Amino acid sequence: MSIKLVCFDLDDTLIREIHSVMLPCLLNGKEQEHAIIQEKEEQEQLNYMEADYLRAKLLSGLEEEKISKCFLAVARPLNNISETIQVLHTHDIRCIVITVGPKQVAKVVADIWGFTSG
Repeated sequence: MSIKLVCFDLDDTLIREIHSVMLPCLLNGKEQEHAIIQEKEEQEQLNYMEADYLRAKLLSGLEEEKISKCFLAVARPLNNISETIQVLHTHDIRCIVITVGPKQVAKVVADIWGFTSG
């Protein structure tokens, strides 16, 4: 049996020190609002779904182009990920990124590092 697909998780694997939902909040000037939501969730004043709904509202108006332009300057990526993806592709192995974070960030990551899209 040969490997045909490798999945990479985005948060705390491909990027560190900042989560995929926090990055667009930072770029959208909503870092403080994100911190408040996070604190309320940790104190169990909000459940996971309520917190995610509020976080999603913080992304409103942020263009994917801005995420793409600023991503590598803000995120702390795993070393040599582009090279790893290229090597896997030479062996006909599809590589995908998975996340529960914003799809806009996942798309930018896929474009920057050459993950299989679609």
